[in-house]
Amino acid sequence: MMILRQCVAGLLCMLWGISAHAAGFWNLERGASTLGRGGANIASPDDPTAVYINPSAMLTKPGFQMMIDTNNVFDLRSYTAEENSAPLNGNQISQSSSNTWQPYIPSPGFAASYATKNGFAVGAAVYGPLQVYREWDAKGSQRYNEITFKPLQINYVLSAAYALPWWGLRMGISGMLATNKVDTKLRLHGGFGLTGPGDPRYDIETSLDAIDTVSPSGIFSLSAAPVKWLRVSGVFQLGYDVNATGTATLTPQSSLSPVLSNTGDHARVKFSMPHVVRASAMYIDPQNRFDVELAWVWENWSRMKGVHFSSDNIVLHTTLEGTIDGPLQPIYLKYNLQDAWSLRLGGRYDVLPGVVRLRGGIFYETSAARNNYLSAATFDLPKLGVGMGVRWDFWKHMWFDAAVSYAYWFSKKVTDTDVRVSNYAENPPTEVWQTANGTYSNQQIMILLALGFSWLS
Repeated sequence: MMILRQCVAGLLCMLWGISAHAAGFWNLERGASTLGRGGANIASPDDPTAVYINPSAMLTKPGFQMMIDTNNVFDLRSYTAEENSAPLNGNQISQSSSNTWQPYIPSPGFAASYATKNGFAVGAAVYGPLQVYREWDAKGSQRYNEITFKPLQINYVLSAAYALPWWGLRMGISGMLATNKVDTKLRLHGGFGLTGPGDPRYDIETSLDAIDTVSPSGIFSLSAAPVKWLRVSGVFQLGYDVNATGTATLTPQSSLSPVLSNTGDHARVKFSMPHVVRASAMYIDPQNRFDVELAWVWENWSRMKGVHFSSDNIVLHTTLEGTIDGPLQPIYLKYNLQDAWSLRLGGRYDVLPGVVRLRGGIFYETSAARNNYLSAATFDLPKLGVGMGVRWDFWKHMWFDAAVSYAYWFSKKVTDTDVRVSNYAENPPTEVWQTANGTYSNQQIMILLALGFSWLS
């Protein structure tokens, strides 16, 4: 008879790795002015988004600026399992599944900056990246990788910048504290030796809710204007380590619930978030009627080499003859993410200088997930997108900003995945049937609105 405790312990550990590394996939940087330019808003943001995109750019407009914004994302990702893949054989579960989560209550953001005429600036912001909630069919073919995923990330930022007297040089620095919350659910298979592949009666629905209250990070930037019509800029954002604690719950389905239970629910998860490099060059019209910017961004996702999971009180209990109870042991999972980069081209045109400004841009971004590790949990594809926006200064000291972006994710078919269910009833564990072969596709629409106040010198 299989050692059910070992089987469940091993399957349980899969949850932590999938949940943690999927938490990191970001969209474009937050800000209506950034979204409207297709992300090409790095060299010289002219509103308080500079606090967290490029703190040296807080010096662009002397005076006080403050803004609040909100965003929403319409996400249309879908996954169709390969015909006759193992989790589908002989079981009445969905072959195709889509993200059914409706756009949630828009998340607010706040940023403010103050710059003197003498070349010094300070700023502050509270915001989160543009992220997406995901909710799949609970009995879908993707259920062994993900059913729900509801991340939360909040960044608290304090910034300062200083202008040097040569070549228009500006230096900026931001100190950042990040709060990361992971709330996810998937199903695991616990029926090895008892039933065939993918039998939902032997699933174990597993949930994790964990939070890391404070992780320190920082942003460093430098920009220069060697000639009047050109500004170049470089930004480095420091990666950080997440040490989240929370609770884990297991819910055995019909055929396992009479023989499997657990006590304790404390969980600890550790993983690393990437370094980010941003570089750009902007051409500025001599009359300052328009500008055009080319930007490149690199995200160091390969820094996330693995995920550590541990618990100080989870104990698994079974009533099957020949099985033993025992604590869940610390586990390390290795994952194979890759660095991602994006290329962006965007700009603005002042239709009515000081009153109406139009923005537009285009971007291309690679995937942080390798083909053979792509799944519903690591869902990321190469993408091509466009953005457009408008700013209206409807009063001397106030403005309204709106932007929308559309991104087409290039579909990908996986036929020989390395994402598998492992049989922990054996020692050492063996990898068995594949769980992520199939076709992945997505389209996204992002909307961002902002209201700002300024008192410029």
